[in-house]
Amino acid sequence: MHRYAPPGALLLAVGLFPACATQSGSDEPDSDTLGAGLASSATMTCSKLTVLKGSTGGQGAAALATKDLSGTADTWSKYVEFNPGSQAQCEYALPAGASDADVSALSLSVNYRGPTKAEMLWTFDAWDFSTSTWVKIGDNAFASSWTWSTATLALPAPHARFVSGGKLKIRYGTTSNADASDVDLLVLNATLTSGSPTKCVPETDAQLCSRLARSCGPLSANDSCGNPRTVASCGTCSGTQTCGGGGSSGVCGDAGSTPDPDPDPTPSSVAGACGDRSSGRTITVAPSGGDHRTIQAGLNAAAAGDTVVVKAGTYNEKVSFSRSGTAAAGCITLKGEAGAILDGTGKSGVGIDISSKNYIKVTGMTVQNFKGSGDTPMGISVSGSSSFLEIRNNLVHHIESSEDAHGIAFYGTSATPMTDLLIDGNEIRNCKLGSSEAMVLNGNVTKFVVSRNTVHDNDNIGIDFIGFEGTGPSGSDQARDGVCVDNVVYNISSAENPAYDGERSADGIYVDGGRDIVIERNKVDTSDIGIEIASEHAGKTTSNITVRNNFVSRSYQGNIMIGGYATNRGNAADIAVLNNTLYQAAGGEIIIQNNSSGVLIQNNILRATSGNDYVSSGSNNRNVTVDNNIFFGASRSSAGAFSDPHARFVDPLLVGPPSDLHLTSGSPAVDAGVDLGSRSGATDIDGGARTSGARIDIGADER
Repeated sequence: MHRYAPPGALLLAVGLFPACATQSGSDEPDSDTLGAGLASSATMTCSKLTVLKGSTGGQGAAALATKDLSGTADTWSKYVEFNPGSQAQCEYALPAGASDADVSALSLSVNYRGPTKAEMLWTFDAWDFSTSTWVKIGDNAFASSWTWSTATLALPAPHARFVSGGKLKIRYGTTSNADASDVDLLVLNATLTSGSPTKCVPETDAQLCSRLARSCGPLSANDSCGNPRTVASCGTCSGTQTCGGGGSSGVCGDAGSTPDPDPDPTPSSVAGACGDRSSGRTITVAPSGGDHRTIQAGLNAAAAGDTVVVKAGTYNEKVSFSRSGTAAAGCITLKGEAGAILDGTGKSGVGIDISSKNYIKVTGMTVQNFKGSGDTPMGISVSGSSSFLEIRNNLVHHIESSEDAHGIAFYGTSATPMTDLLIDGNEIRNCKLGSSEAMVLNGNVTKFVVSRNTVHDNDNIGIDFIGFEGTGPSGSDQARDGVCVDNVVYNISSAENPAYDGERSADGIYVDGGRDIVIERNKVDTSDIGIEIASEHAGKTTSNITVRNNFVSRSYQGNIMIGGYATNRGNAADIAVLNNTLYQAAGGEIIIQNNSSGVLIQNNILRATSGNDYVSSGSNNRNVTVDNNIFFGASRSSAGAFSDPHARFVDPLLVGPPSDLHLTSGSPAVDAGVDLGSRSGATDIDGGARTSGARIDIGADER
């Protein structure tokens, strides 16, 4: 089972996904025709998945279209993972030519994996257009614990109330924070009657490729009328791109190391290198009755494609991967079941070590109590040229040193880049880090996604992307070409860290020498510094960083800080701060420190503390543009060090700050933003469409 952050830690969202087609039922005598005056059936797939609260694992609506999984299979891309406390809505459309009055019966087909109803209630509801209410049609009473279970839930008559203008809505969710659940199938079945035949017009090859997000290579799938189709090629890649080069089958991509000038990989488009490797062996580690009694023995026995399953128990050892997986055979997976604890009591050094190994997945492990000095304690350490990795859903806590310690660390020390990393859904808490970080990517590291992690109550930096420390070879010594998305970071402070003598300078999220990184949809609260973009090394530059659609609140120094902390430190260049909502930092909302150039600050809400500048500046800062922001709480006429020609000095009317920084319906931020195209990102703080009204809203939330 997957474990997540406690209810007090805010969970984040992934929003709207590509539409799926409406398919004709297989029991029709002619899949192209709805017969005149006869009953026919149709199967409708989810055309739009909207997260109403909480979050999903980032998979798209297409994962709900077909039943792919059974038993305990865990192919991440084939289902949608719904996090605790989450609720989502699917929209459906009747087949072309069918009217609301044609619907004589409706049912919902479901394939569910998760807790039993006795453990946690998940419900299925249908929207009644006649009363504007949700009607419960079923729950997870049919399901076995964490085994794929199917059911068909009938919608109660009269059925026409669930249809309006050919549209239908289904809601799935829970009010409990006990656990997550997975859904592999969520389709509506309709019995239709019609007075005249209606032909289903199949989509073209190009439309079929587009719907299934394929840009190259062959494709075999059912078309919009439910007919099996094979497309010889969905297109030809241009330039240096190759089909599948970016890591996704059927999608053009660049397999080289050239940075993407506007990287935007999010969990919805990056599934990780490993996927489902159930075809390999399962090696069991347990205190008794397993194949092995130690985790290290299980890893030593594992080959490419194998999964080492660690049963509940406390294992007092340090472990390392002795071999790599392969692209062909699959990853080597270390999978902890609930209660699987790697405990470092009495030990120093690294809990889980991955050194120059590829195609590795670590998931579900608790790593704790690695402490000491000299041999730097780390919960999970990745070093050398290790690539094609997934580090997911692990809990790391009480990693401690007065000198240096890390919760999860990636050190690219080889001339071969460390690449294709997915660091997702982990929790790092209660660590004493000395002068180091809870999570760090340092050196020759590229093409990464850091997503949905919860980092809190640590005494130094939360998440850090580092360059120019001599970790990697000259010319490649920068964390680069990646995204930091949907993370929750809070209570990060060095106030009681002996390495800092009471100085409060710990960042929630920090780019120190990195480049080509997008920081979006994160929630950062009560840290010494919220988000900082800087370089600590004189003559070295952090560059091409976009900070967008984040909530940042109650930082001790500044909510967003840019540039070297002193004039004899490094530089920051080409920095965009777009559509963020900032709330009451003690030292100011945006602080441009020193040596910054090419800074754009636009479409932000700055809800300040009285007496502070909204935007302040140190020395050697040039080409700074501040435009079209909302300012409130301090000056009613000045944005600070730089003028804003389109400033609004008005109350943004947030829902309930500091805990809820969303917009109310009457907020002056609604439809008041400047259209920045793709620079604003595709989705807002909750994963909804970034523009839903006449214009983009100011701030991180799209009302």
